[in-house]
Amino acid sequence: MVKKINVGWFVVEEIPQNIPFMMGITKFMVQEWPKRGLGAEVKKYFTWFEKDSGKMCFVREEFDKQAEFLSHKMLENPAWALSVISKVERWSARFFVEARRFGNLRFVNFSKQELVTSFEKVLRWHTLSHGVGSSVSWHADANGERVSKALLGMIGRRIKENKLKVDKGVVFSVLSTPEKESGLKKEEKGLLELVIKKSSQAALHRHAKKYEWLNYQYKGPAFPFSYFVDRFRALNPSKAKKLLKEIEDKDRMTKEKKRNLLAGLRLNHTERLLVKMAQEMVFIKDYRKESLYHGMYSYEPFFKELGRKFGLSIDQIRTMHWWEIIAFLKTGRINVDGLNERMRLAVYFVSKKSYQIYSGRDAKKFLGHIKWERIKKKIGNEFSGSCAYPGKVRGRVKIINIPQDMSKMRKGDILVAHNTNPNLVPAMKIARALVSGAGGLTCHTAIVAREFHIPSVVGISGIDKILKDGDMVEVDANKGIVRRLGTTGK
Repeated sequence: MVKKINVGWFVVEEIPQNIPFMMGITKFMVQEWPKRGLGAEVKKYFTWFEKDSGKMCFVREEFDKQAEFLSHKMLENPAWALSVISKVERWSARFFVEARRFGNLRFVNFSKQELVTSFEKVLRWHTLSHGVGSSVSWHADANGERVSKALLGMIGRRIKENKLKVDKGVVFSVLSTPEKESGLKKEEKGLLELVIKKSSQAALHRHAKKYEWLNYQYKGPAFPFSYFVDRFRALNPSKAKKLLKEIEDKDRMTKEKKRNLLAGLRLNHTERLLVKMAQEMVFIKDYRKESLYHGMYSYEPFFKELGRKFGLSIDQIRTMHWWEIIAFLKTGRINVDGLNERMRLAVYFVSKKSYQIYSGRDAKKFLGHIKWERIKKKIGNEFSGSCAYPGKVRGRVKIINIPQDMSKMRKGDILVAHNTNPNLVPAMKIARALVSGAGGLTCHTAIVAREFHIPSVVGISGIDKILKDGDMVEVDANKGIVRRLGTTGK
């Protein structure tokens, strides 16, 4: 029976190419966070799956209270936040190791119990990395940017006190840049080094195998070997040396700017801890996401073997949560028609004590009872967000939300998205600037902008619906402003 839930709901994130298996972690978020001191404000939540997309749906009041709890705790006690992030980093590193091992097993020879045992071993680190990590690296700063705004306020006060002639958004972007490199950055530099060394095909194969999962996200595919070959062949050693030097020079400049700014701001011990916390938040958001994409990539052989053994497709397997897969392996019972219904339309609803799955007609009934909050549409030609990476440029807008959109992207265009993801990185690298509806220092767009030194403004809600392909815009990332200069052009 579908109960009427008449409270103010909103969609905090819409994730393309999502799968129910991955979103099972929301059970952990609602039911386990209170036990770990991560807040108990979210009493209910659901993911709405339709047309290869998953919408994360919260009650506005509950989401905001949870974000307030986490952000306040982190800002008041950055040492606590850093200790949580350190644990998440260790768990994510272990998830990488166990997933790699798991993905290389020969499941065809496994008994049902052996499949369960090996699956549960990798799941332990999956749930800890992704379940705990999303609290301090996402919820605390999502949809309101509470941590980011507090740190911007602190920086603004110190700039004023010390009479510095710098923009606080630029300072925040520089200071929140992590010291550690992402997998994306390591792959880029690694490929350039292979070109410089005129490495063999075998070396390129090893490089591809090491990084092909980077854009896998939740259901793939991984990068084909041709992706690495094409990039390798497009460069010569001289050009690769130049590009590598540019990356290294920009990184050195960022470190030098960071040192000079820290000296000029004269931050106290707690404020320096807050800056360190911001850097670690950015790093851990990316690192745990990379461990998740690598994990989903590593699960694929397991999902395929389950499909072969029991006559199911990989997409049917992916509509199940991990506890359902374990129960299925133990009992051999599954409702195939129910899985097929889920693939078309499903709602996965979690409360403090239960987890309900509605599909087909029941999902429609459930959604019919939901009261959504009203959204005010932005009007005008100037839109304010936050600086993710400084710079001021002009260009033509291209709305890029899914990989199929990337074919319209040309070098020098302004990439605009609801939120970016690893599948869109090839288009992001050739953009003159990046603009996203999602905001906060840990959103994917901000992370990539810092990694590749691309001017970027984030946190302009609905911007991918306001701007159109071909619009001429000015992105003043220093001030966190996007101006529309002209309507759609060719």
